[in-house]
Formats: sequence, C-alpha cells, structure tokens
Amino acid sequence: MKINLQKMKAGETTEQIKLISWAKSIEDFVPELKLLFHVPNEGLRRNGNLLKAMGMKKGVPDLFLPVIRNGYVGLAIEMKYGDNVPTKEQRAYMNLLEEYGWKVNVCYSYEQAREIIRHYLARADDFDIVNCEEAEKRFNRCLGIDVSWAPCAGCVYYAGNIAFWLFLGFLISVKIDTWQQDQNAEYDRAARIKEPDLFQHGMDTNLGNAFVYGELVAQDPVTFQDIGGSYFYVLKVKERYTEHERTVTKTRTKSDGKTETYTEIETYWTWDEVDRKSKEAEKCVFFGKSFDTDKIILPSEDYLDCIKESYYVRYKYYGVPDQMTGTIYTKLENGTISEKSKFYEMTIEETTEMLEADGSVIVFWFFWIIAMIGIVYGFYYLDNNWLNR
Repeated sequence: MKINLQKMKAGETTEQIKLISWAKSIEDFVPELKLLFHVPNEGLRRNGNLLKAMGMKKGVPDLFLPVIRNGYVGLAIEMKYGDNVPTKEQRAYMNLLEEYGWKVNVCYSYEQAREIIRHYLARADDFDIVNCEEAEKRFNRCLGIDVSWAPCAGCVYYAGNIAFWLFLGFLISVKIDTWQQDQNAEYDRAARIKEPDLFQHGMDTNLGNAFVYGELVAQDPVTFQDIGGSYFYVLKVKERYTEHERTVTKTRTKSDGKTETYTEIETYWTWDEVDRKSKEAEKCVFFGKSFDTDKIILPSEDYLDCIKESYYVRYKYYGVPDQMTGTIYTKLENGTISEKSKFYEMTIEETTEMLEADGSVIVFWFFWIIAMIGIVYGFYYLDNNWLNR
C-alpha cells in the first residue's frame, strides 16, 4: 500500500517512512539494507498484555540493522523528532546494546539516519555508499564502484570483471592492427631508390615516400682527444667508484639451537655516473646531398673504450661511426628530405621487412596483460586491503 506522506503530519513516523523508502530503493545494490527492520513498539495496544507475554519490551530502539562492521555486531537507531528525547527505558536499553557490541544512534531526521547508515556500512575510509547509490545502474549492478563485497559486487567497470578489460584490449589491438596494415600499405607504395640521380630527381619533383639506400658521411666529424678517431656522435661518461651502505636482514643459529633474525650494515661499491659530455656533427652528406644532421635520426651509439684516470675514476666512451651505409625512410619534397628521417644500417629489402614485421600488437598485449594484473592486484590487495579486517 502506497502512503501519501504529504497528508501526514511531519514527525517521527514520516521521517522513518522516508528512511525505509530510501533503503528499499537501493537494497538491490546494497544488499545489507535488506536486513534493516523496524520494531513496532510505539502506540497503545489493545492486546498489550499478550504482546508483553510474547516478548515485547519497553525502550527497544525503532530500527535495527544486524550487520557486522568495524567491530560492531550491528547498528540500532532510535528515531526522534523535534524536541523529543529518549525515555529512561530507551536510554537503559541502548546502553545495554552498547555493552554487548552494538552501535547505537539517536536520529532526529531521515537525512541524519541515512548518513549514519551510510557511514556505518562503509568498510573503508575512502568509500562512501552514496557513490554506489548515485552510480549508473545496469543489469542490477552499479558501474564504477570498486568493491568486491556485497554493495556493487560484480561491477563491470573495474578490475573485478576481467572480461571487460580483455574486450577493451581487443578493441585497442584491432585499432593498432589496422594502423599497422595502413603503415604496411604505405611502405609497399613507397619508391625504392638506389641511384643518386633518382634521389635528387625525387626531391625536385616531390616524389613522396621513399626508401633510399646510400652512404651517410659526417661532414664535420667529432671526437675526444683521449680516444682519437672520428665520429658522427660521441659520448663521454665519467664514473666514480663509490662506497655505499645498506641494511640487510640475516638469520643465525643461537647456542640453544634456535634461529634468530638480525640486521647489520653492509658496505658495497659501485661505479656511479657523475658527469657526461657529448659532441655531434652539425652537417652530413647522404647520397652526395648535404643536410643538417638533425634531419636524420642516427643509429644508437656503440661502446668504444674505457679509460681509467685513477683507481676511483674512469671514463667510458660511446660513439656512432662517421661513415655508414644504409637506408632512410623519408618523404622527398621541396628539394629535401622530411625531418627526423631514421637511418637503418640495412638494405632497402631488410628495412622494409623489419618495418612490416613490427610486432605492435604483440607488444601491446604484453603490456596490457601486465597492466591488467597490476590493476587486479592494486584494487583487490592494495586499495581494498580492508576486506581482510
């Protein structure tokens, strides 16, 4: 039967009806609220003697929620309105409930009682049931609330539903695969150039994408005096042999045969980087055409040498040769090549095969699965460690 609160005089009864209506509206998402019940002790009864014989008592609170939380065996609420205060019998009964592990509150409005229940049911400092109440609901579940206990159990947004993350990963991998296929089609359409004249002609006529195989030479090679030679790029790293301390935990057997754990300070030495300097050629020649070196992405530097200045100081050198033969993938237009054209020390065929065999999807799934594991661990063992309390 539907009750019209607008026709009722505001009071304890109307506030309690509002509270129960609120609880029923979300009990599918917060199942504990299905246990919330009212003890009808108020009012005059014609069969009062019979009810007393059956166990009715004075002072019993209006509402009970028999759900264990944070060391309490349940929550009891006495509803009051206006200037009303608990009776002597009610205070005695509430004190007795508290002695036996119940949390007891006196509330003067529906809003106050609702907040008491919300706070009581929250099982973490940063969890608020209002989030679950206001979340989007689908298939009798609330989305976006990360809890694996009763409220919102099985939410489809967070890590609890691995199928969701796998499906999302599948959609992303399809996008990556489509992008890779588009890239492969672009590589297949690109020109293959192995002659200087064709290279110059392609730049002059805005040929577009092309693989160009030729010799790359530094016009103004660089070096450090200590190692000599000449390079496109050279790096000098200064390292110092440094003493460190760390605390380690060990075990040992005592004279009585028992083992004990103890800690001690351990000293160890490592070569630590303290400084680095680098030099790079400003100009280069590729296939007889001069460019700024910044236009080309050079291969990674190789280890060259290690020179000790003293027992505690050494210098390690790395460099890129000043003359290499290989392929650049670039765009030929406006009499030059595109910015940041990468140089590969391979033939055109080897470069094309390497680029088209790009394992972007495999790499994506590798990191995606690691991320999924991290999310599950994070939500269920870090953020939600209160579940084991």
